[in-house]
Amino acid sequence: MKVINTLRILIVDDDEIVTSILENYISNYYDVTIFNCPVKALIHYSKDQDYSIVLADIQMPKLQGDEMIEEMLRINSKQKFIISTVSMKPKIMKLANTYSDHIFISDKPFNLPKLKSLLDKITGSLD
Repeated sequence: MKVINTLRILIVDDDEIVTSILENYISNYYDVTIFNCPVKALIHYSKDQDYSIVLADIQMPKLQGDEMIEEMLRINSKQKFIISTVSMKPKIMKLANTYSDHIFISDKPFNLPKLKSLLDKITGSLD
């Protein structure tokens, strides 16, 4: 039986295997919504911003993760993010530094207990 926290996590990654693994693990602790298309995720988010954290891949087709994050921050300037990426490119570092109170970094491939600890740390600091 899953223990679900009332806090909601939005996961956006174009890799269906990754979102499946993350959903199976994180949904034991949080209410999880997943999207494999960043454009669909952004449309959904424009109608529903009630997420404690958005966990986003950076390298995605149609809309890069950093562009999606910037759009989401225009909609909700208080949104918290975890960026997951294999490599930290200058554009991503600039985004993370610009929004340092809102963006946290997680390496790929994921260390699930470490990711859970980061989720708990961020959600524990929310008002």
